[in-house]
Amino acid sequence: MTRRRYKDPMLQRLYDHFRAHPPIRDGRRHHGASHRSAFWRGVDGIERDGRSPYVRGSQCQVCYMAGQDSRVDPAVKTALLTPVGAGVWT
Repeated sequence: MTRRRYKDPMLQRLYDHFRAHPPIRDGRRHHGASHRSAFWRGVDGIERDGRSPYVRGSQCQVCYMAGQDSRVDPAVKTALLTPVGAGVWT
């Protein structure tokens, strides 16, 4: 379990889930829903005016912060090296 970051237990569970299970499918980034895209934006460090582009306290903001904290995860680093469209069509 990661450090406690949120008082709301639902948001803390979401944060813990994304830290333990980053959205990776077949070794590549898995986008598609707003929360998964928010995670990868956090990993990439995409910000707006030096802060999170998501509303504070929203589920997307929690996923964004989990992405920022997951930058050192080896599975995330491997997914960053794999091109987004690699191996999609076989």
